[in-house]
Amino acid sequence: MLGMMKRYALGCYLGGAAAARAGDEMSGPALLLAGPVLTGSPSSGSSLLAGIMAAAAVGGPLFGVVLDRSARPGRLLAAALALYAAGLAAILLGLGRVPFALTVLLAVGAGLLGPALSGGWTSQLPRVAPPPGLPRATALDAMTFSLAALVGPALAGAVAGTAGAPAAVAVSIALIGLALPAAWMLPAPARSALPAPLPGASAALLGASAPLSGASVVADLTAGLRAIVRNRPLARATATSVVSCVGQGALLTCWPPLGAAVLGGADRGALLLSATAASALVAGAVLSRHPRPPRPDTVLLGGTLLLVLAPLLAATGHPAALIAAVLLTGAAEGPQLTALFAIRHREAPERLRGQVFTTGASLKITGFALGAVLAGPLATWSLPGALVVAGGCEAFAVLVFVCLPDPAEADAPFSPPGLCDRAMSSMMTCMEDVKDLLPVEAVRLDVRAADWRAAIGAAGRLMVETGATTDEYTREMVANVEENGPYIVIAPGVAFAHSRPSPAVLSTGMSWVRLAEPVEFGHESNDPVTLVVALAAQDSTAHTSAMASLARLLGDPDTAAALAAAPTPEALHAVLAGERPEDGPETSEPSTTPEPTTPEPTTPEPSTTPEPSEPRAGSLHKILTVCGNGVGTSLFLKNTLEQVLDRWGWSRFVTVEATDTISAKGKASEAVALLTSREIARTLGDVGRPVKVVQDFTSTAEVDAVLRDTYDV
Repeated sequence: MLGMMKRYALGCYLGGAAAARAGDEMSGPALLLAGPVLTGSPSSGSSLLAGIMAAAAVGGPLFGVVLDRSARPGRLLAAALALYAAGLAAILLGLGRVPFALTVLLAVGAGLLGPALSGGWTSQLPRVAPPPGLPRATALDAMTFSLAALVGPALAGAVAGTAGAPAAVAVSIALIGLALPAAWMLPAPARSALPAPLPGASAALLGASAPLSGASVVADLTAGLRAIVRNRPLARATATSVVSCVGQGALLTCWPPLGAAVLGGADRGALLLSATAASALVAGAVLSRHPRPPRPDTVLLGGTLLLVLAPLLAATGHPAALIAAVLLTGAAEGPQLTALFAIRHREAPERLRGQVFTTGASLKITGFALGAVLAGPLATWSLPGALVVAGGCEAFAVLVFVCLPDPAEADAPFSPPGLCDRAMSSMMTCMEDVKDLLPVEAVRLDVRAADWRAAIGAAGRLMVETGATTDEYTREMVANVEENGPYIVIAPGVAFAHSRPSPAVLSTGMSWVRLAEPVEFGHESNDPVTLVVALAAQDSTAHTSAMASLARLLGDPDTAAALAAAPTPEALHAVLAGERPEDGPETSEPSTTPEPTTPEPTTPEPSTTPEPSEPRAGSLHKILTVCGNGVGTSLFLKNTLEQVLDRWGWSRFVTVEATDTISAKGKASEAVALLTSREIARTLGDVGRPVKVVQDFTSTAEVDAVLRDTYDV
């Protein structure tokens, strides 16, 4: 991937983005001018523009699904740009020659591809800029929007004034065409989501855009929307930006009449628009050169707060206040857009990144259009009233941000594990932990399931029947796999179905489904699945001991064999209750590996082996175990890792924390390494620390090997 980044320069990306977006910004005013000239109808230009914007507002999610599924998204973007340019050309040729209704339909068709120029292009930025340079690249990318907003309308007016309105449309088409080579050459997603190529991984596995086997377009659409709604930082940023765009659309509508009322001419309103874009461009340039840019969530909130003040300043009617409002608007909009992109890059799942960006673009277009529609008649009746409404929309956007706090920002570390997490001699206590959460009524044996969704559904129904959850939680467990992949298949033949704590969880509980026939979940090495264990947790700590217990039970060959051979739910429950203890010596540790206790007397403390940027000698190291939600499979892996550390005698040197993918990206700098599944590794990408893939979360042998590789012992 780094080689591809070197071959594809960031300047090529930015040049293509600027050309495409300038052409897009130019096409709107050009069509507004060309429509009346070629048809004789004053409203024809606005009708064409409305058709393009309305289609763009609904086309984003579907285009995002196709983009995420594409093995070469750059070529798909190039095709979308070509079709968009062809649509504009067809509109230009059809005006005055074919029925106007057909021309409007052409505008609608072209508008469906509009999100490709905004969100679709930006979603590819992580494949161009390496992680250390991504914040600056994001700021530069946002600046191309400001540059396009500054150059596009001005160029449309200049060309229309000298060569006619149709020529202005033709120039906008040419600008979009100039972006085609840059789009076509965008790096492919293969291998880009993994920190490093993994031996033996297939191309299909490494392709970040590949959907789950058998997933339909509707399923991917649903997964993308859920990814936005269920990810609190992403939902907060999306909702805040959309509401803010309503205010921005209202404010934009007010600039021309403000120019006439305050500065003495309607043409001065166009200058106000240009000044806003110039101010946004300068603010973006300053942000891109900042050595340590502030947290994007803070920038998003700060920019929205400034946008509350700008229309209120303009409403005073004083020329100086109006100029200040214009500059303040640009200074807020530029960094706000940069922050929004940064949050999307940080939070969006890799396999749904295109859909997150294009859906966000569609929602913003909808908000902007709604604000313009509402403010138009209101500004005619009362210009100060329209400005106050614009400020009120921005204030509501601030309220939305405040009312959707991110729990991860105040996330407390997991409480210390109980005794059963630390000593094999407490196997009986471990069994009691699981038995307490798994009533015999929640156990079903030899269940037939057509596919993985049906298998999870069977486990979910048992938790509904025992009063632990509602049906909605079953849908959430299925959505978790659709969004994050089959990482829940934690060991050969074993799937651990779960989702985040939610209102659908009535009480912490579990279910156990042994399948009559194996079912494929799509996991590279642990398929097919014969056992589905489901968990519903009310919080992230109450079930920690039970998860550690279950990991030990499934990792112990004798106990696992007894569970697999249990003829009835009652017999299986008896094994969990310890009535058939088979606590033989631990056999999962391979006899060929060195004794794990050797590092203590002869090897320096593990703090001497990491790179200089890691914790200093004598300090406590941290390893993160990561899953999609931080409440299930990561706890399995945490327990197995702690067993290995106990045997090595390193528990006093290394602490282990189970966490989710969102929190892991923020906590990675504190850790020596991150351990996770291959699917979650793709989602994490490059976090600046080694990301180690573990196939079997219950295997102390595999975790031992990963730990030795991490510390080179």
